[in-house]
Order: sequence, then structure tokens, then C-alpha cells
Amino acid sequence: LNPSGAPVRATIINGAKADIRGVDNGSKRTTTVRPYDNNAGFGRMSLTDSLYVAGKTDVGFRFWDGERLFDGDIAKTYEITIDKSRGCDANDLSITLAWIEEGSPPGCTKCLLNDLDLYVTEDGRDSIRYHPNGRSIKDDSNNVERVVIDGAKDGSSFTIHVEAYNLNSLSQKYALVATGCFGGEANTLDTAQNVFREDTAIQRPSDGGGGSDNTTQIIIIVCASVGGVIVLCLGLACFRRYQQKSQTKKNNEAKHTKKHHDKKTGESAVPELRRGRAGQMG
Repeated sequence: LNPSGAPVRATIINGAKADIRGVDNGSKRTTTVRPYDNNAGFGRMSLTDSLYVAGKTDVGFRFWDGERLFDGDIAKTYEITIDKSRGCDANDLSITLAWIEEGSPPGCTKCLLNDLDLYVTEDGRDSIRYHPNGRSIKDDSNNVERVVIDGAKDGSSFTIHVEAYNLNSLSQKYALVATGCFGGEANTLDTAQNVFREDTAIQRPSDGGGGSDNTTQIIIIVCASVGGVIVLCLGLACFRRYQQKSQTKKNNEAKHTKKHHDKKTGESAVPELRRGRAGQMG
């Protein structure tokens, strides 16, 4: 097994969990987040929801690497069936398409070069399509697309569709990953203490949570400490510069005094020399 970067990326994103309750906005409150927004994105990474290890993880795992579509090709399809016969009890079916393309030109407004599209249909019915990234239509902006189907029932069959639309190059390789119940064993690990299900620390005490209201105080203390260190360093630098200027000034004054003294000494010696020569001539 020698996977490329695309399936690794797809695997991590495919198992991400969107159970983040909120983010600290720095005002003693939390900002509510939702999947695929600028704060939560695809969610938090969860390896137990990304890969299959018998009895140790929550989901089964399927992947297809090195797949390729040419511009103008018909959609490629992949069939999967939900199988909970051996105890797997995962509720969701998650499918992620990822590909890697060359960099877009600087300043681009529509930066996706090779547009691949993912959608999923159930039990052969094309009338209902599951579109990626929380959208009700195709995604033509991102090179990672994820479909999550809540409550995938045992025995249900799903068809994964991947199609190429307006490729900038002749073809595009991609990776596809799916997680859900595919006949695997149930997770025997104790996950009752999952902090993302039980933790209320993100909620403020006023909202019934166990969080602290000292975020602002901590920020002020940290900023004040850093500011104090900066002021101290600047003060020390200025003091040293002042000392250097003072020493330079003293050295210049000493040189000037010595030069003036040497000049006066030379001027007083000349008349004496002249008088001595005059006496010799007489």
C-alpha cells in the first residue's frame, strides 16, 4: 500500500466530526459554529471515525486511489451497501472526494482549475441527490467535497457519482473515501467519557457551563507582561545608547583639549627658539 497525498487528505477530512459547540470570541462569550463555516470547517479530526480497526473504531472503511477522469467522460460510479450484521452501529455514511491540482495564478477570483463533482444517490433513485459540503447544488469552488448522510439504514444501497466538468487539463486523478457500516465489528472501547459529547467547559457559568470568565483577564495579563518586557528592553537599549554617546562626547572633548594644549605648547616654543638663534648670531 503506497497511497498518494489525496487519499490521506480525504481520509482525515472524511472522519472529521462536526460536534464543535463554539469558539471563544474573546468577549466572555462563545460564537456558535456550524459545519463548513470559516470557524469549524469540516470539523475536528477523529481517527476512530476515519479508519477501521476491528473492535477499536466506530466505522468501516473503503477507499479508491489513483482514479482518473478525462474531460468529457461520463460520471464514474461506485456502489456501497450498509451492513450492520456484525454489530457496527455507526449512524452516518460519510464520503469524501479529494484531488490535487497545480497552483492557480495569483489574484485569481475563481481558482479551481479542474472541477470534479461528487453526489450520492440512494437505492437507485436519481430523483434525490446528496450534494457535498452542506450545499443543495454542486460545489465548483473546492478540491475537497464531502457528503454526509445521517441515519443510513441497514441494507440501504448508495451509488457514489464522480464526474468531471470543464477540466483545465486533459485529465484529473482523484481519491475517494467512504466510512460507515460495511459489515465490520462494533467498537468495544468505552467512549462514554467523550469530552466533545459531555464537556460543558466551552459554556460560560452564566449559561450553565463550567467555564471561566477570566479569559479577558488572562489576555490583559499576558499583553501587559509582554508589553512590560518590550518597554524594559527599549529602555535598556536607550540607556546603552546614551552611555555610548556620552563616552564618545568625552573622548572627543579630551582629544580637542589635548590638541589645543599641544598647539599652545608649540606656539610658546617658537619665540624661545627664535631668541636663542638671535643670541647666537650676536
